[in-house]
Amino acid sequence: MKNLMHDVRASNHKGKTQPEWIEDSTWAQLLQVWDGEKFKSLSEINKKNRASTCDGKGYLRHIGGSITYLEHRRKLANKDGIRQWITPRAENIHEQLALL
Repeated sequence: MKNLMHDVRASNHKGKTQPEWIEDSTWAQLLQVWDGEKFKSLSEINKKNRASTCDGKGYLRHIGGSITYLEHRRKLANKDGIRQWITPRAENIHEQLALL
């Protein structure tokens, strides 16, 4: 569905007409959303995120959602503060990669 709507929006951007399977009222709402400042701002932010690199080492993948990794860490820690979310081996690899 995501790619489908992306293709519809891209087609509209290129001057093509409304797809026949989208009702007029729905099309009008989509155009209103796509022309809004909130959508354009978020689109620009996401575009920059997709193009970001890690000190020239390649593209970063933001796959954690809107929650920061620190919030994920807090949620996954138990009452005693022990990190359960990462194995010692994975933590060691992560630390080594951070030094690159």
